[in-house]
Amino acid sequence: MGLNATMGRAIGAQGIGAVFTALVSFALLVYLGRVLGTETFGHYVAILNTALLGLILIEGGWPTLVYRETAGRDVAAGHGHRLAGRAVAHMLVAAGLLVMLTLGLHALGMASLALPAALLCMLAVALMNLVSARLRGAGRFGHEALWQGSGRVASALLIVACVLWFSVRLPWLFIAWTAGLCLVLWFGGRRWLALPRYPGACYRLVLPFLVLEGLIVFLIKGDMALLGALKPGPEQLSYYAACSRLTEAAVLLFSPVSNVLLRSFRQIESSTHFMALVRRMLALAWVAGMMAVLLSMVYGRQLMPMLFGPDFRAAGALLPWLAAVLPVALSNLVLIQALIAQGRERVLALGLLVGALCLCVALASGLHLAGTRGAALGLVGTQALLFVILLRMVSEKRSL
Repeated sequence: MGLNATMGRAIGAQGIGAVFTALVSFALLVYLGRVLGTETFGHYVAILNTALLGLILIEGGWPTLVYRETAGRDVAAGHGHRLAGRAVAHMLVAAGLLVMLTLGLHALGMASLALPAALLCMLAVALMNLVSARLRGAGRFGHEALWQGSGRVASALLIVACVLWFSVRLPWLFIAWTAGLCLVLWFGGRRWLALPRYPGACYRLVLPFLVLEGLIVFLIKGDMALLGALKPGPEQLSYYAACSRLTEAAVLLFSPVSNVLLRSFRQIESSTHFMALVRRMLALAWVAGMMAVLLSMVYGRQLMPMLFGPDFRAAGALLPWLAAVLPVALSNLVLIQALIAQGRERVLALGLLVGALCLCVALASGLHLAGTRGAALGLVGTQALLFVILLRMVSEKRSL
């Protein structure tokens, strides 16, 4: 009963923060969609999602490791701070190498200047997420929600200021985003970070989480990066991008549950209670996902032009096809947290690898056969296959 009450309060605090952050993010998204238009908005989203794949290497799995290792029932004093120092060292080196690489590609005419700017932004995002990991591990979910909300507000304000008074070019938008996050890190995050430490043997522990983070991000956001490479046309890409922003907003609104689950799973000693919590959370995920699908079917055609402008009217017909992924995608987030809590990162990575390979084939095939609707169906099919794989893994008899 105590765990349920604590979990309920944590989800409530995270929920308030997630709604606030989602509203700010969504308002910024709509604003940029109108400012950039159909010719540039799809390119912006493709660059952002590509940079988010770079974020995997920059984070290196450290936030997830820090969260899990500080969320257990018995945590040694100073353990989180030592891990944070090793994480900071990795993030600085990885981001520096990626930025230099993409600057070289830009000099050769092989990459937009927006990409290294976006990767620099991802370094700030990684440091923000590291602070979040420490706060969640300590059970300070209300503080963590305020932390993420502050970062979102600061970055949004500087992006809008950049557009109004300086430039709408993509590199400067990412630089403004970075500046906003750095301000928040300087004034509110220093005590939760640490001076860089040589990671050393900790890479043996963090490597599975690096693989996991990469596969998870690819499965959630990789569709836009793949479509950007497949080049379906600027308008179709922008329509898909706008719809994907809404489905990702739905995932963000579900994040209070997934944020709290890892700590809640780690606190449970009984396998029976563990599976009971898994079942309850899966039911919640399916209900939330189906509600989103129904709303997209009823209001999608009116919603897209209202939010993004008349040029995005045709995107309304695509929205339900993409929203159909939400019931299984949200359920998969629950199952992923359960498997991480069980310490089964390696077998989880194998399941996610199958899903990632399936996504590449299904998205390309779907786009070829039926355009962006076919790509959306490929995404749904991939997440459905992944759900079956992960559910079987979690259902296996395991001692906690």
